[in-house]
Amino acid sequence: MKKNTLIAVGVLGALVVVLLVMLNLPSRAPKEQGWTVPKLATVTKVEIKDGPSTIVMEKAGETWQLTEPVKAPMSELAAKALGDLLTKGFGTDDSGAATQAESLDLGATAPTVTLYSGTEKTASFAVGKEQVVKETYVKRTWIKPEGQDKVYRAQAGLRTDLIKKLDDWREKRITNFEEPDMTGMEIAYEGQKLVFARSDAGDWTLTEPTGIAIDGPAVKRLASGAGRLRVASFADGKKLEETGLDKPTTTLTFKLKDKEPVVLMLGGAAPADPAAPGGAPTSPDRYIKLGGADWIYVVKAFTADSFDQHLGALRNKEMLTLDLKEVARVSFPPEVPGGKPIVVARDGEGWKLESPEPQALSTPTVEGALRTITRLRAKDLPDIDPTVAGLGADPAPASIEVTLQGGATTTLYVGNTTGEDGKERFVRVGADGLIFTLASWSAEKLLPKVTDLTQPAEPPMPMPMPMPGQ
Repeated sequence: MKKNTLIAVGVLGALVVVLLVMLNLPSRAPKEQGWTVPKLATVTKVEIKDGPSTIVMEKAGETWQLTEPVKAPMSELAAKALGDLLTKGFGTDDSGAATQAESLDLGATAPTVTLYSGTEKTASFAVGKEQVVKETYVKRTWIKPEGQDKVYRAQAGLRTDLIKKLDDWREKRITNFEEPDMTGMEIAYEGQKLVFARSDAGDWTLTEPTGIAIDGPAVKRLASGAGRLRVASFADGKKLEETGLDKPTTTLTFKLKDKEPVVLMLGGAAPADPAAPGGAPTSPDRYIKLGGADWIYVVKAFTADSFDQHLGALRNKEMLTLDLKEVARVSFPPEVPGGKPIVVARDGEGWKLESPEPQALSTPTVEGALRTITRLRAKDLPDIDPTVAGLGADPAPASIEVTLQGGATTTLYVGNTTGEDGKERFVRVGADGLIFTLASWSAEKLLPKVTDLTQPAEPPMPMPMPMPGQ
């Protein structure tokens, strides 16, 4: 035979030997698991059974909706997560005998997931233990497909993604607009009605009742929060009279550009969850609903409080603003009944005590005390009878008279203590001024003692000595 022919025969023989060896090697292909994951992208219905609970979600067009046990909007985030799971699909990377089912939480009580494409059942499987692969930190979930005598490990966090409570699937954001979308709002409570208007520049004014200055930032916070309202839970099956929503404590109407107004009604207190950590809250959650909608919701106490705003909370709380440089003299009530008033007055560049005993005073000490009365901001403006507040004509309330450089005077009237700590005060500026409550930290400084004004100013902090070599 020719040399080239011999070489070709030799090469062919070597290839045959290599082929035979390869055919006898163990296969490196993924081990056949015996169950093929169905095509999930076509799924239009998901049914999840977990004990006595059955949750059904159906897809209409591109939108997922809850259909059982209630027909309700589905959480936008939950719907997206479900859609992503079904679009991507999942495989299996391990399997085991059915005898492992109990140890993998795949016994008779395991939750089940059934998927449908139209009316055709695509797949049904029990969902068991979820684990995280240490090397990749990716979640895996053991499942047992219907009709199979084996268990499989799915390459997805199916227990986290699918086995949820009903409230976790439902949409909790119930309003969706921004403050610039608003033209005005109304607040009705206890027979009163407040009407606010919003200008194109974003400024809010109170148009009913008229002539009242408002706390612009407070009104703006209320309006801004209205379009992002999220509820804590749902009160399915509750009746209006059970929740106090047959006679709402407060009704808010938010007027929108080119849209129907959004009406929000606040009801009574919702019962505390006995299983909640820490016991019953000091401020209970509240029932709430939107306009003519059927749903009744529960919101946290702080959310309800942010909307349960009356006129006193929304009025301008700047009760008195004076320039300390313009203050010439201040007369405070005596420390004890029948005593001499405490009077401080300017003395050139400094201050002096005119009564009860004349003496020079420390300027920082005096001006520190006077700043309390030159910047009076109310904590609240309650609707209270002057006599009850200790601001009636008989007996006359304690008064503070402030005289300015030009001779003008302003009188503050100090009434009874109030508040949970008993340290707040009812105060008014002028005999016919608004009655307001002053926060404790300000009220405690409103009626100084002589020692508060005569104590020397604190010495300045000593400068640190320089280190050697500096």
